[in-house]
Amino acid sequence: MADKKSPWLKMGMSLWIHETKFKVIDCSNPRNSILETEAGNRSSHDVVALFSSGHVKLTDTKHDDTSRIAELSVSSDELERANAIAKDFDNLPHEYGKLGLAMADLEAKYKASRPTLARWKRDYLAEGVPGLFRQFGKKGGPGKKRLNLTTEAMIQADIKKLYLVRTPKSMDETIRLIRSHFAAENMSPPSVGTIRNRIRALSENEVLKAQKGSSVARDQLHVSQDEHRAFRPLQEVQIDHTPIDLQLLSSELRQLIGKAQVTLIQDVYTRVILGLYIGLEHPSFLSVANALREAIFTKEDVLAQFDLSEDAWPTYGLMEMLHSDNAVEFDGRQMDHFCAVNRVEKQFRPIGHKEYGGHVESSIKAVVKHVHSLPGTTFSNIRERGDYGSERNAQIDLQELRRIVYRWVVNTYNRKERDELGGLSPLQMWQKAIDEGWSPRMPVSYDDFRYSLLPYEERRISRHGISLLGFKYSAPCLRHWRAREKARERKKYRVYYDPLDMRRADFVHPDGSGVSKISLISLTSESPISLEELKAAKKKSARYPKATPDLHLSYQDEKAVLQEAAKKNKKARKMLEQRADSKSRAQADDLHEGEGFGSGIDYSRLPDWANTVDES
Repeated sequence: MADKKSPWLKMGMSLWIHETKFKVIDCSNPRNSILETEAGNRSSHDVVALFSSGHVKLTDTKHDDTSRIAELSVSSDELERANAIAKDFDNLPHEYGKLGLAMADLEAKYKASRPTLARWKRDYLAEGVPGLFRQFGKKGGPGKKRLNLTTEAMIQADIKKLYLVRTPKSMDETIRLIRSHFAAENMSPPSVGTIRNRIRALSENEVLKAQKGSSVARDQLHVSQDEHRAFRPLQEVQIDHTPIDLQLLSSELRQLIGKAQVTLIQDVYTRVILGLYIGLEHPSFLSVANALREAIFTKEDVLAQFDLSEDAWPTYGLMEMLHSDNAVEFDGRQMDHFCAVNRVEKQFRPIGHKEYGGHVESSIKAVVKHVHSLPGTTFSNIRERGDYGSERNAQIDLQELRRIVYRWVVNTYNRKERDELGGLSPLQMWQKAIDEGWSPRMPVSYDDFRYSLLPYEERRISRHGISLLGFKYSAPCLRHWRAREKARERKKYRVYYDPLDMRRADFVHPDGSGVSKISLISLTSESPISLEELKAAKKKSARYPKATPDLHLSYQDEKAVLQEAAKKNKKARKMLEQRADSKSRAQADDLHEGEGFGSGIDYSRLPDWANTVDES
């Protein structure tokens, strides 16, 4: 039970009646209170009637200093309102049905809730008109709290401990536990409605941040402020990765191999998707390089591979700024090298703020949402998936997935009209910029561009050749450069390599005269072999490094083991599929070697404006 409220008139209180100071001796009956003057004369007074007559001041007798007087001042307007409320209470009907209607009328008249009116009525019946003066004080009212500081602090602490956590209790459970806590402390518990109102008063941002984290709160409550403003195509380009919500099958065994990853590049000004890469490997600079090469080259090979018309994807060119998150593949030596060679500015979004990459995030969500319509989709979460059997319904392999996604991007996404583009599609925005005189910027040299996308190491030449990632490479040209070195002044030379085809590496002449091919020692095979396969073969060889093994034989042996394991092991099937995909891409690159600007482009035949370099 809650403590009964103390009356407004208290023992020992001083008050002034007609400029005469009195001290309250007995206030058990406010209508017949015993008061005493400073001279010691006592008399009885109807304090309720006195309050109704005008302005009254009260003070505690412990503080005689007038600067510390606690006032309860009632203006004439407030006194009139109190008397009107008292009159309405006196005229309330006693019949149950009529009483309810009358109270509803008072709720509308005084804009007060039913519990508030009930409290006013209780105070009026106990203390008369002065009992209504509490409604004019600072305590209580809309948006204010009536609880004491200790009770309020205890409620807020319990809400923070029970409700504002990553694993929150429900509202009903939180209320029950808070009331139980008060009971355990031998304190009168606050009402259910009081606690519920405290919880409902919490801001949505505060609740989301506590229960789901800052990033979720920003995603759901962030209001776009156009952080990215581009005024021409390729001025700013965004790049990002995400897993594709689809269970894939191997192309040969047609058994599960897991999910793929997509890397997507989008232009901010036109909203056009410039390029993408779908692969089985974890995101790395290799997947970034594949997406960049596709975005910057023209798309003849891609369009032919997926049976699309020759003019379906006319975008190409170097970007001015590449915007990404802070993943290691975007902020490493290889990316720095690419940007330096091609004069591309790097920009990173603030850590934990996905909304700063909103354009590419939105496009990736659109791609993933399209995949949700395919058999074998895992959807975005368990709730969406329900009882759908993703693995049981899987029917699509990696190449089929690429075909579906590429055709959707080219035929649907890039051609869909958008309100933010003034009713134009991304491709129409691209063509409009070209018609107005804008032209893409292309790399000055194909070789420089190709090497900017390849990883490299700085290595010395020994009498056995060059050691690259633990493997020996040699070529006759290395003798020439080693012979020109002075004793005890061994230089480091730059060597580029392709992780998809490690049969050969590119040795850069230190005088800038060119590049020479150096070959991997102890490899008898002429088919492409990836860095991952080389490392597995090296590990398989029992004689390494005491002797020089035939890495090809070790590779074939390891491949046979993988093929046998693939019949019952999803990880082995995925590894085999990834290696087969890497081999096919390396062979495709071999076909274009020496043809010019790659991907079917003859770099020497590009129009003059494509070969110009923007010096600004």
